[in-house]
Amino acid sequence: MMTLTALIQPQFLILSKDPIKTAHQVNFKLLQVSLVKEEYAVDCNMLARTAGEFAYGYLDACRTVWEARRLLCGSKYIEYALQTKEKRFLSHPFCQEKILEEFY
Repeated sequence: MMTLTALIQPQFLILSKDPIKTAHQVNFKLLQVSLVKEEYAVDCNMLARTAGEFAYGYLDACRTVWEARRLLCGSKYIEYALQTKEKRFLSHPFCQEKILEEFY
């Protein structure tokens, strides 16, 4: 369990090549593990929530809409968040703006 805790530390995630995608992947894997290993379900759900909060916080660190667009444009973050059911990330105002821009 300590290894999983280390995987979602912001210091580890920020060192990866693509921190938001890594956070989404770790979150999704932890939710899968919580379904298989029932004895670790509570811990895995808590860790998955932490990974999701990192992705939200990373996007929240953008000061302007322009910075957020630079981050979101050309990347598949929104599509990947839809696949992994990252509701909190998708509910971020910058993501909502990008979604509205694409569909309307």
